[in-house]
Amino acid sequence: MGSFAFKVLRSRSLLERFPQKPEKIFLLVSLLFGIPLCFITPPFQVPDEVNHFFRAYQISQGQLITVREGDQLGGWIPKSLFDTASATTEGFSIMFHPERKINLNRIFSSFSQPQQEEKKFLNFPNTALYTPVPYIPQVIGIAIGNWLKSPPLLFFYFGRLTNLLASVSITFLAIATAPFYQWFFFLYALTPMTVFLRSSLSADPFTNAISLLFIAVTLKLAFVRRGFIPNKLLLAYFSLALLVALSKQAYILLLLLYFLIPLTNIGSPKRYWSAFSVGSSCCLVVWLIATTLVTNKYNMPSTFGAYLSNQTNLLLSHPAHFFTVALKTAVSDKLRYIKEFLGQLGWLDTSLSTPFLILLGMALVISALSDGNERIEIKMGHRMIIFSAILSSTLLIFVSLYISGTQNKDNYIHLQGRYFIPIGSLPFLLLYNRKLAFLHRKGGAQILLFTWSLVSLVYTTLVIIKRYYY
Repeated sequence: MGSFAFKVLRSRSLLERFPQKPEKIFLLVSLLFGIPLCFITPPFQVPDEVNHFFRAYQISQGQLITVREGDQLGGWIPKSLFDTASATTEGFSIMFHPERKINLNRIFSSFSQPQQEEKKFLNFPNTALYTPVPYIPQVIGIAIGNWLKSPPLLFFYFGRLTNLLASVSITFLAIATAPFYQWFFFLYALTPMTVFLRSSLSADPFTNAISLLFIAVTLKLAFVRRGFIPNKLLLAYFSLALLVALSKQAYILLLLLYFLIPLTNIGSPKRYWSAFSVGSSCCLVVWLIATTLVTNKYNMPSTFGAYLSNQTNLLLSHPAHFFTVALKTAVSDKLRYIKEFLGQLGWLDTSLSTPFLILLGMALVISALSDGNERIEIKMGHRMIIFSAILSSTLLIFVSLYISGTQNKDNYIHLQGRYFIPIGSLPFLLLYNRKLAFLHRKGGAQILLFTWSLVSLVYTTLVIIKRYYY
Protein backbone atom coordinates (compact mmCIF):
# COMPACT_ATOMS: atom_id res chain seq x y z
CA MET A 1 0.00 0.00 0.00
CA GLY A 2 2.83 2.40 0.90
CA SER A 3 4.74 1.64 -2.30
CA PHE A 4 1.57 2.24 -4.31
CA ALA A 5 1.07 5.66 -2.68
CA PHE A 6 4.71 6.50 -3.36
CA LYS A 7 4.36 5.54 -7.03
CA VAL A 8 1.22 7.65 -7.34
CA LEU A 9 3.00 10.60 -5.75
CA ARG A 10 5.98 10.22 -8.10
CA SER A 11 3.81 9.69 -11.17
CA ARG A 12 4.97 12.20 -13.77
CA SER A 13 1.59 12.39 -15.47
CA LEU A 14 -0.13 13.10 -12.17
CA LEU A 15 2.31 15.86 -11.28
CA GLU A 16 2.00 17.40 -14.72
CA ARG A 17 -1.79 17.40 -14.63
CA PHE A 18 -2.04 18.69 -11.08
CA PRO A 19 -3.14 22.37 -11.13
CA GLN A 20 -0.27 24.69 -10.26
CA LYS A 21 -2.47 27.57 -9.13
CA PRO A 22 -3.44 27.14 -5.47
CA GLU A 23 -6.28 29.66 -5.74
CA LYS A 24 -8.08 27.39 -8.20
CA ILE A 25 -7.66 24.37 -5.94
CA PHE A 26 -8.87 26.48 -3.02
CA LEU A 27 -11.97 27.44 -4.98
CA LEU A 28 -12.71 23.79 -5.72
CA VAL A 29 -12.13 22.52 -2.18
CA SER A 30 -13.87 25.38 -0.39
CA LEU A 31 -17.04 25.03 -2.46
CA LEU A 32 -16.91 21.23 -2.40
CA PHE A 33 -17.10 21.29 1.40
CA GLY A 34 -18.53 24.74 2.06
CA ILE A 35 -21.84 24.31 0.24
CA PRO A 36 -22.72 21.01 1.98
CA LEU A 37 -21.67 22.48 5.35
CA CYS A 38 -24.16 25.32 4.86
CA PHE A 39 -26.86 22.66 5.17
CA ILE A 40 -25.16 20.03 7.34
CA THR A 41 -24.51 22.56 10.11
CA PRO A 42 -27.92 23.04 11.76
CA PRO A 43 -29.41 26.54 11.84
CA PHE A 44 -27.96 28.87 14.45
CA GLN A 45 -25.28 26.41 15.61
CA VAL A 46 -22.34 28.73 14.90
CA PRO A 47 -21.23 31.17 17.62
CA ASP A 48 -23.68 34.11 17.86
CA GLU A 49 -25.30 33.13 14.56
CA VAL A 50 -28.83 33.88 15.79
CA ASN A 51 -27.81 37.46 16.68
CA HIS A 52 -25.98 37.82 13.37
CA PHE A 53 -29.20 36.73 11.65
CA PHE A 54 -31.23 39.39 13.44
CA ARG A 55 -28.63 42.10 12.70
CA ALA A 56 -28.37 41.11 9.03
CA TYR A 57 -32.16 41.12 8.66
CA GLN A 58 -32.32 44.53 10.34
CA ILE A 59 -29.81 45.94 7.85
CA SER A 60 -31.68 44.35 4.92
CA GLN A 61 -34.66 46.47 5.97
CA GLY A 62 -32.58 49.66 5.74
CA GLN A 63 -32.04 50.01 9.50
CA LEU A 64 -28.30 50.56 9.63
CA ILE A 65 -28.13 51.61 13.29
CA THR A 66 -29.62 49.51 16.05
CA VAL A 67 -32.34 50.67 18.44
CA ARG A 68 -32.21 51.17 22.19
CA GLU A 69 -35.08 50.04 24.39
CA GLY A 70 -34.33 50.63 28.05
CA ASP A 71 -31.13 48.73 28.81
CA GLN A 72 -31.36 46.63 25.67
CA LEU A 73 -29.84 47.19 22.25
CA GLY A 74 -31.26 45.50 19.17
CA GLY A 75 -34.22 46.09 16.91
CA TRP A 76 -37.83 45.40 16.03
CA ILE A 77 -37.73 42.13 14.14
CA PRO A 78 -40.62 39.98 12.82
CA LYS A 79 -41.65 37.57 15.56
CA SER A 80 -41.55 34.73 13.03
CA LEU A 81 -37.74 35.06 12.81
CA PHE A 82 -37.41 34.54 16.55
CA ASP A 83 -39.92 31.68 16.50
CA THR A 84 -37.96 29.99 13.70
CA ALA A 85 -34.70 30.30 15.60
CA SER A 86 -36.30 28.98 18.77
CA ALA A 87 -38.02 26.05 17.04
CA THR A 88 -34.94 24.84 15.16
CA THR A 89 -32.75 24.98 18.28
CA GLU A 90 -35.19 23.35 20.73
CA GLY A 91 -35.67 26.67 22.50
CA PHE A 92 -31.96 27.52 22.21
CA SER A 93 -31.12 24.45 24.32
CA ILE A 94 -28.74 22.67 21.88
CA MET A 95 -25.80 25.05 22.19
CA PHE A 96 -23.18 24.22 24.85
CA HIS A 97 -24.71 20.74 25.26
CA PRO A 98 -22.91 18.26 22.97
CA GLU A 99 -25.09 15.44 24.27
CA ARG A 100 -28.21 17.05 22.79
CA LYS A 101 -29.04 16.39 19.15
CA ILE A 102 -30.99 18.15 16.41
CA ASN A 103 -34.59 17.23 15.70
CA LEU A 104 -34.75 17.22 11.88
CA ASN A 105 -38.54 17.20 11.92
CA ARG A 106 -38.52 20.59 13.62
CA ILE A 107 -36.19 21.97 10.96
CA PHE A 108 -38.28 20.62 8.09
CA SER A 109 -41.51 21.89 9.64
CA SER A 110 -39.96 25.35 10.04
CA PHE A 111 -39.82 25.69 6.25
CA SER A 112 -43.61 26.01 6.35
CA GLN A 113 -43.43 28.83 8.91
CA PRO A 114 -44.24 31.99 6.90
CA GLN A 115 -42.89 35.41 7.70
CA GLN A 116 -45.40 37.43 9.70
CA GLU A 117 -45.99 41.14 10.04
CA GLU A 118 -46.07 41.05 13.83
CA LYS A 119 -42.80 42.33 15.30
CA LYS A 120 -41.12 42.13 18.67
CA PHE A 121 -38.09 43.87 20.10
CA LEU A 122 -35.10 41.54 20.19
CA ASN A 123 -31.94 42.19 22.16
CA PHE A 124 -28.70 41.45 20.29
CA PRO A 125 -26.13 43.73 21.96
CA ASN A 126 -23.00 42.04 20.63
CA THR A 127 -23.84 42.15 16.92
CA ALA A 128 -25.48 45.55 17.37
CA LEU A 129 -21.94 46.92 17.65
CA TYR A 130 -21.09 45.83 14.09
CA THR A 131 -21.27 48.20 11.14
CA PRO A 132 -23.26 47.05 8.09
CA VAL A 133 -20.08 46.26 6.10
CA PRO A 134 -19.50 42.60 7.12
CA TYR A 135 -23.18 41.86 6.53
CA ILE A 136 -23.30 42.92 2.88
CA PRO A 137 -23.23 39.32 1.54
CA GLN A 138 -25.84 38.06 4.01
CA VAL A 139 -28.09 41.04 3.33
CA ILE A 140 -28.08 40.16 -0.38
CA GLY A 141 -29.20 36.61 0.39
CA ILE A 142 -31.86 37.73 2.84
CA ALA A 143 -33.10 40.36 0.36
CA ILE A 144 -33.47 37.66 -2.29
CA GLY A 145 -35.45 35.55 0.16
CA ASN A 146 -37.67 38.50 1.06
CA TRP A 147 -38.26 39.26 -2.60
CA LEU A 148 -39.32 35.64 -3.16
CA LYS A 149 -41.53 35.89 -0.04
CA SER A 150 -39.73 32.89 1.41
CA PRO A 151 -40.17 31.63 4.98
CA PRO A 152 -37.52 32.92 7.42
CA LEU A 153 -35.58 29.66 7.49
CA LEU A 154 -35.20 29.66 3.72
CA PHE A 155 -33.78 33.16 3.50
CA PHE A 156 -31.54 32.23 6.44
CA TYR A 157 -29.99 29.60 4.15
CA PHE A 158 -29.87 32.12 1.28
CA GLY A 159 -27.82 34.35 3.60
CA ARG A 160 -25.46 31.51 4.43
CA LEU A 161 -24.89 30.73 0.77
CA THR A 162 -24.25 34.32 -0.33
CA ASN A 163 -21.91 34.75 2.64
CA LEU A 164 -20.01 31.64 1.58
CA LEU A 165 -19.74 32.72 -2.06
CA ALA A 166 -18.55 36.23 -1.15
CA SER A 167 -15.92 35.09 1.36
CA VAL A 168 -14.66 32.34 -0.98
CA SER A 169 -14.37 34.85 -3.84
CA ILE A 170 -12.44 37.35 -1.72
CA THR A 171 -10.12 34.64 -0.40
CA PHE A 172 -9.59 33.40 -3.97
CA LEU A 173 -8.41 36.92 -4.89
CA ALA A 174 -6.15 37.02 -1.84
CA ILE A 175 -4.39 33.77 -2.74
CA ALA A 176 -4.09 34.79 -6.40
CA THR A 177 -2.67 38.20 -5.42
CA ALA A 178 -0.07 37.03 -2.91
CA PRO A 179 3.46 37.15 -4.39
CA PHE A 180 4.53 34.22 -2.18
CA TYR A 181 2.93 32.07 0.53
CA GLN A 182 0.15 31.12 -1.88
CA TRP A 183 0.21 27.51 -0.71
CA PHE A 184 0.42 28.62 2.88
CA PHE A 185 -2.59 30.90 2.38
CA PHE A 186 -4.35 27.96 0.71
CA LEU A 187 -3.81 25.82 3.80
CA TYR A 188 -4.53 28.67 6.22
CA ALA A 189 -7.84 29.47 4.50
CA LEU A 190 -8.90 25.83 4.76
CA THR A 191 -8.40 25.28 8.48
CA PRO A 192 -11.51 23.66 10.00
CA MET A 193 -12.49 26.73 12.03
CA THR A 194 -12.27 29.06 9.03
CA VAL A 195 -14.23 26.69 6.79
CA PHE A 196 -16.87 26.14 9.48
CA LEU A 197 -17.37 29.88 9.99
CA ARG A 198 -17.37 30.49 6.24
CA SER A 199 -20.46 28.28 5.88
CA SER A 200 -22.45 30.35 8.36
CA LEU A 201 -24.35 33.62 8.53
CA SER A 202 -21.75 35.16 10.84
CA ALA A 203 -19.92 38.42 10.12
CA ASP A 204 -16.60 36.60 10.62
CA PRO A 205 -16.18 35.11 7.10
CA PHE A 206 -16.19 38.51 5.40
CA THR A 207 -13.85 39.94 8.04
CA ASN A 208 -11.42 37.03 7.74
CA ALA A 209 -11.42 37.14 3.94
CA ILE A 210 -11.07 40.90 3.51
CA SER A 211 -8.21 40.96 6.06
CA LEU A 212 -6.36 38.23 4.18
CA LEU A 213 -6.85 40.14 0.91
CA PHE A 214 -5.45 43.32 2.48
CA ILE A 215 -2.38 41.41 3.71
CA ALA A 216 -1.87 39.82 0.26
CA VAL A 217 -2.16 43.16 -1.55
CA THR A 218 0.32 44.73 0.88
CA LEU A 219 2.82 41.93 0.25
CA LYS A 220 2.49 42.41 -3.49
CA LEU A 221 2.99 46.18 -3.32
CA ALA A 222 5.92 45.71 -0.95
CA PHE A 223 7.86 42.87 -2.52
CA VAL A 224 6.90 42.51 -6.17
CA ARG A 225 5.74 45.76 -7.66
CA ARG A 226 8.61 47.98 -8.72
CA GLY A 227 8.07 51.54 -9.75
CA PHE A 228 5.70 54.38 -9.06
CA ILE A 229 2.33 53.48 -7.44
CA PRO A 230 -0.33 55.81 -8.90
CA ASN A 231 -2.87 57.66 -6.76
CA LYS A 232 -5.72 55.44 -7.96
CA LEU A 233 -3.97 52.34 -6.66
CA LEU A 234 -3.21 54.00 -3.34
CA LEU A 235 -6.86 55.04 -3.07
CA ALA A 236 -7.92 51.45 -3.69
CA TYR A 237 -5.40 50.24 -1.11
CA PHE A 238 -6.66 52.51 1.66
CA SER A 239 -10.27 51.78 0.70
CA LEU A 240 -9.50 48.12 1.27
CA ALA A 241 -8.00 49.01 4.66
CA LEU A 242 -11.19 50.89 5.49
CA LEU A 243 -13.28 47.80 4.68
CA VAL A 244 -11.11 45.83 7.10
CA ALA A 245 -11.57 48.42 9.83
CA LEU A 246 -15.33 48.65 9.32
CA SER A 247 -15.68 44.88 9.34
CA LYS A 248 -14.37 44.82 12.89
CA GLN A 249 -12.90 47.87 14.52
CA ALA A 250 -10.06 46.01 16.24
CA TYR A 251 -8.25 45.34 12.97
CA ILE A 252 -7.69 48.94 11.87
CA LEU A 253 -4.04 48.75 12.95
CA LEU A 254 -3.28 46.40 10.09
CA LEU A 255 -2.65 49.76 8.41
CA LEU A 256 0.84 49.59 9.92
CA LEU A 257 1.70 47.06 7.22
CA TYR A 258 1.83 50.03 4.83
CA PHE A 259 5.41 50.59 6.01
CA LEU A 260 6.43 47.34 4.32
CA ILE A 261 6.05 49.19 1.02
CA PRO A 262 9.43 50.69 0.04
CA LEU A 263 9.72 54.43 -0.39
CA THR A 264 10.89 53.96 -3.98
CA ASN A 265 7.47 52.51 -4.89
CA ILE A 266 5.70 55.63 -3.65
CA GLY A 267 8.13 58.28 -4.86
CA SER A 268 9.47 61.04 -2.65
CA PRO A 269 9.49 60.93 1.17
CA LYS A 270 6.90 63.73 1.11
CA ARG A 271 4.48 61.66 -1.01
CA TYR A 272 5.20 58.53 1.07
CA TRP A 273 4.23 60.17 4.34
CA SER A 274 1.45 62.26 2.81
CA ALA A 275 -0.17 59.14 1.34
CA PHE A 276 -0.07 57.39 4.71
CA SER A 277 -1.22 60.46 6.63
CA VAL A 278 -4.18 61.19 4.35
CA GLY A 279 -5.14 57.58 3.79
CA SER A 280 -4.90 56.49 7.42
CA SER A 281 -6.59 59.70 8.64
CA CYS A 282 -9.57 59.13 6.35
CA CYS A 283 -9.81 55.53 7.55
CA LEU A 284 -9.53 56.66 11.16
CA VAL A 285 -12.19 59.37 10.83
CA VAL A 286 -14.71 57.03 9.21
CA TRP A 287 -13.81 54.33 11.75
CA LEU A 288 -14.34 56.74 14.65
CA ILE A 289 -17.68 57.93 13.26
CA ALA A 290 -18.89 54.36 12.82
CA THR A 291 -17.64 53.36 16.26
CA THR A 292 -19.24 56.41 17.86
CA LEU A 293 -22.59 55.73 16.22
CA VAL A 294 -22.78 52.19 17.55
CA THR A 295 -21.09 52.60 20.94
CA ASN A 296 -20.76 56.03 22.47
CA LYS A 297 -24.41 56.80 21.81
CA TYR A 298 -25.40 53.92 24.05
CA ASN A 299 -24.25 53.90 27.67
CA MET A 300 -25.71 50.49 28.27
CA PRO A 301 -24.69 46.92 29.04
CA SER A 302 -23.32 44.76 26.24
CA THR A 303 -23.40 40.96 26.11
CA PHE A 304 -21.65 40.40 29.42
CA GLY A 305 -23.22 43.34 31.23
CA ALA A 306 -20.44 45.85 30.57
CA TYR A 307 -21.45 49.50 30.27
CA LEU A 308 -19.40 50.67 27.31
CA SER A 309 -18.70 54.24 28.42
CA ASN A 310 -18.08 53.14 32.00
CA GLN A 311 -15.54 50.57 30.86
CA THR A 312 -13.84 53.15 28.65
CA ASN A 313 -13.51 55.50 31.62
CA LEU A 314 -12.17 52.64 33.74
CA LEU A 315 -9.58 51.85 31.07
CA LEU A 316 -8.40 55.46 30.92
CA SER A 317 -8.33 55.95 34.68
CA HIS A 318 -6.86 52.56 35.64
CA PRO A 319 -4.71 51.36 32.71
CA ALA A 320 -2.68 49.13 35.06
CA HIS A 321 -5.81 47.11 35.81
CA PHE A 322 -6.38 46.56 32.12
CA PHE A 323 -2.84 45.32 31.48
CA THR A 324 -3.03 43.02 34.52
CA VAL A 325 -6.32 41.52 33.36
CA ALA A 326 -5.12 41.24 29.74
CA LEU A 327 -1.93 39.43 30.78
CA LYS A 328 -3.85 37.07 33.05
CA THR A 329 -6.33 36.32 30.26
CA ALA A 330 -3.59 35.75 27.70
CA VAL A 331 -1.67 33.17 29.76
CA SER A 332 -4.56 31.49 31.56
CA ASP A 333 -6.05 29.40 28.77
CA LYS A 334 -3.55 29.22 25.92
CA LEU A 335 -4.52 25.75 24.69
CA ARG A 336 -8.19 26.73 24.45
CA TYR A 337 -7.31 29.75 22.31
CA ILE A 338 -5.27 27.58 19.94
CA LYS A 339 -8.13 25.09 19.63
CA GLU A 340 -10.62 27.88 18.92
CA PHE A 341 -8.25 29.34 16.35
CA LEU A 342 -7.83 26.06 14.46
CA GLY A 343 -10.98 24.04 15.03
CA GLN A 344 -13.42 24.35 17.94
CA LEU A 345 -16.75 23.85 16.23
CA GLY A 346 -20.41 24.42 17.06
CA TRP A 347 -20.91 26.95 19.81
CA LEU A 348 -17.28 26.21 20.73
CA ASP A 349 -18.59 23.02 22.33
CA THR A 350 -17.23 20.51 19.80
CA SER A 351 -13.50 19.82 19.77
CA LEU A 352 -11.44 18.20 17.08
CA SER A 353 -8.93 15.67 18.37
CA THR A 354 -5.71 16.98 19.89
CA PRO A 355 -3.44 14.84 17.64
CA PHE A 356 -5.22 16.21 14.57
CA LEU A 357 -4.78 19.81 15.74
CA ILE A 358 -1.09 19.16 16.42
CA LEU A 359 -0.67 17.81 12.88
CA LEU A 360 -2.53 20.82 11.50
CA GLY A 361 -0.28 23.20 13.42
CA MET A 362 2.81 21.38 12.15
CA ALA A 363 1.50 21.54 8.57
CA LEU A 364 1.02 25.30 8.87
CA VAL A 365 4.52 25.82 10.26
CA ILE A 366 6.17 23.62 7.61
CA SER A 367 4.29 25.33 4.78
CA ALA A 368 5.25 28.75 6.20
CA LEU A 369 8.92 27.73 6.31
CA SER A 370 8.97 26.22 2.82
CA ASP A 371 6.62 28.39 0.75
CA GLY A 372 8.96 31.28 0.10
CA ASN A 373 10.39 32.74 -3.07
CA GLU A 374 14.15 32.68 -3.70
CA ARG A 375 14.01 36.18 -5.22
CA ILE A 376 12.10 37.78 -2.33
CA GLU A 377 13.76 38.55 0.99
CA ILE A 378 12.00 39.58 4.17
CA LYS A 379 14.59 41.54 6.11
CA MET A 380 14.77 42.26 9.81
CA GLY A 381 13.17 45.68 9.30
CA HIS A 382 10.22 44.03 7.56
CA ARG A 383 9.86 41.54 10.40
CA MET A 384 9.80 44.36 12.95
CA ILE A 385 6.98 46.07 11.05
CA ILE A 386 5.02 42.81 10.86
CA PHE A 387 5.61 42.19 14.55
CA SER A 388 4.41 45.72 15.42
CA ALA A 389 1.21 45.11 13.44
CA ILE A 390 0.66 41.83 15.30
CA LEU A 391 1.34 43.36 18.71
CA SER A 392 -0.76 46.51 18.19
CA SER A 393 -3.68 44.59 16.67
CA THR A 394 -3.61 42.10 19.52
CA LEU A 395 -3.59 44.94 22.03
CA LEU A 396 -6.60 46.55 20.31
CA ILE A 397 -8.46 43.22 20.37
CA PHE A 398 -7.93 43.07 24.13
CA VAL A 399 -8.97 46.70 24.54
CA SER A 400 -12.19 46.25 22.55
CA LEU A 401 -13.09 43.13 24.53
CA TYR A 402 -12.23 44.84 27.81
CA ILE A 403 -14.61 47.66 26.97
CA SER A 404 -17.45 45.49 25.67
CA GLY A 405 -16.86 42.15 27.39
CA THR A 406 -16.07 42.87 31.03
CA GLN A 407 -17.79 44.82 33.74
CA ASN A 408 -16.53 46.91 36.61
CA LYS A 409 -13.26 45.36 37.74
CA ASP A 410 -13.61 41.82 36.45
CA ASN A 411 -10.34 39.92 36.35
CA TYR A 412 -10.99 38.15 33.06
CA ILE A 413 -11.61 39.19 29.45
CA HIS A 414 -13.93 36.99 27.38
CA LEU A 415 -11.39 36.16 24.69
CA GLN A 416 -11.81 33.56 21.93
CA GLY A 417 -9.16 32.16 19.62
CA ARG A 418 -11.22 32.81 16.49
CA TYR A 419 -10.80 36.56 17.03
CA PHE A 420 -7.20 36.18 15.85
CA ILE A 421 -7.99 34.58 12.48
CA PRO A 422 -7.89 37.93 10.56
CA ILE A 423 -4.34 38.59 11.77
CA GLY A 424 -3.31 34.97 12.30
CA SER A 425 -1.32 34.68 9.07
CA LEU A 426 1.08 37.44 10.17
CA PRO A 427 3.03 35.46 12.81
CA PHE A 428 3.74 32.84 10.16
CA LEU A 429 5.31 35.55 7.99
CA LEU A 430 7.97 35.85 10.69
CA LEU A 431 8.96 32.26 9.80
CA TYR A 432 9.58 33.14 6.15
CA ASN A 433 12.86 31.67 4.86
CA ARG A 434 13.64 31.94 1.17
CA LYS A 435 16.54 29.48 1.51
CA LEU A 436 14.06 26.71 2.36
CA ALA A 437 11.70 27.65 -0.45
CA PHE A 438 10.61 24.59 -2.36
CA LEU A 439 6.86 24.23 -1.92
CA HIS A 440 5.97 26.30 -4.98
CA ARG A 441 8.28 24.13 -7.12
CA LYS A 442 7.49 20.64 -5.83
CA GLY A 443 4.37 19.10 -7.29
CA GLY A 444 4.53 16.18 -4.87
CA ALA A 445 4.46 18.51 -1.85
CA GLN A 446 1.53 20.38 -3.35
CA ILE A 447 -0.39 17.12 -3.81
CA LEU A 448 0.29 16.30 -0.17
CA LEU A 449 -1.17 19.66 0.91
CA PHE A 450 -4.19 19.11 -1.30
CA THR A 451 -4.67 15.60 0.11
CA TRP A 452 -4.28 16.89 3.66
CA SER A 453 -6.94 19.54 3.09
CA LEU A 454 -9.36 16.90 1.80
CA VAL A 455 -8.73 14.54 4.73
CA SER A 456 -8.94 17.44 7.20
CA LEU A 457 -12.29 18.65 5.90
CA VAL A 458 -13.77 15.15 5.59
CA TYR A 459 -12.87 14.63 9.25
CA THR A 460 -14.32 18.04 10.16
CA THR A 461 -17.58 17.23 8.38
CA LEU A 462 -17.87 13.86 10.12
CA VAL A 463 -17.31 15.51 13.52
CA ILE A 464 -20.12 17.99 12.82
CA ILE A 465 -22.47 15.20 11.70
CA LYS A 466 -21.70 13.17 14.82
CA ARG A 467 -22.13 16.20 17.07
CA TYR A 468 -25.59 17.10 15.86
CA TYR A 469 -27.19 13.94 14.48
CA TYR A 470 -25.75 10.87 16.24
